[in-house]
Amino acid sequence: MSTLLIQNIRSLVSCDDADTVYENVDLYAEDGFIRAIGKNLPQEAEKVIDASHMLCYPGLVNTHHHLYQVFSRNLPEVQNMELFDWLKTLYEIWKNLDEDVIRLSTLTGLGELMKHGCTTCFDHHYVFPAHAGDLIGAQFAAADTLAELLDTLGVELPEPKVELPLGLLGVAAGLVAYTGDDVDEAAAKILEARAEARAAKNWDLADAIRDQLKDLGLTIEDTAAGTRIKSL
Repeated sequence: MSTLLIQNIRSLVSCDDADTVYENVDLYAEDGFIRAIGKNLPQEAEKVIDASHMLCYPGLVNTHHHLYQVFSRNLPEVQNMELFDWLKTLYEIWKNLDEDVIRLSTLTGLGELMKHGCTTCFDHHYVFPAHAGDLIGAQFAAADTLAELLDTLGVELPEPKVELPLGLLGVAAGLVAYTGDDVDEAAAKILEARAEARAAKNWDLADAIRDQLKDLGLTIEDTAAGTRIKSL
């Protein structure tokens, strides 16, 4: 379990129903979940941040963006145009979009959003010129590049949480005799059984686990941080 204690926060914007703003408080979190807010919290943590000169607020969510427009948003000639004139002018530029433009505009746009506290971006991409290449793939490549850059700077990104289907209980019951009703526990039992099967060279069981997970739209991924079940 990872723990974080942010101390002496100058102003903490809660975004609760009362729009409470706390002054000079601490925040304690476990595995990315806030467990306590208050003055002089007694909890200890693996990572401690002095936020006496900082603001703290929930991660922002951008629900409507066009990242590919980052490099064409400041053209002087379109600033005062009506919508359709604006679109007609800019489509002459956007018709030349390719993988490099999309990758770099996405990287720039995501960096700007992250700099100002945005943690989630819903990008609306709808321009796909003929022979432009894999533009969506270019966006994911940009996100991977940003993640690698943050890693070199020591910024820890949380692993994405996969909402595991209840069907996993049936797989665990059939393959590893799991009788509980906790999906996350069932997943752990399946991973444990898979590791034991591979160590014993029981490829029939290892393959059965793989195939039944695939039927649920899941796969097993081995990473440097450990093994996990994720969506295909």
